[in-house]
Amino acid sequence: MKKIICSLSIIGLIISCESPVNKAIDKKNELVEGPFCESNSHEQLISGEILIAQSDCLACHKKEIKLVGPSFIEIAKKYSISEENIKLLSNSIKNGSSGNWGLVAMQPHSNLSEDQVKEMVKYILSFNEYE
Repeated sequence: MKKIICSLSIIGLIISCESPVNKAIDKKNELVEGPFCESNSHEQLISGEILIAQSDCLACHKKEIKLVGPSFIEIAKKYSISEENIKLLSNSIKNGSSGNWGLVAMQPHSNLSEDQVKEMVKYILSFNEYE
């Protein structure tokens, strides 16, 4: 009985590691070799994910569902991956924004550095190929 439970636990762990996030990141790695991003490795995307987890982003945004603000997937579908959009969204996060996704304003995140915000945006835009 213990062997069965242990085996099922291991299988569950393996299945859970194959998340849509990992698939989106893999697709992003193929896309980021364009001129808009000099070096955007898997590690940088993971860094963006960690920065988001450590901030207050997840209080209003989730990867797949709309909460107070849009999901990361909705954002990625609306904004293509480009240096212009990375700058635009970075500015919205850093300085706050309103009216783009409804009536609720996003508060400024002036405590984050420009580099941190850019890594977060690149991670969010990595969902542009998510299905």
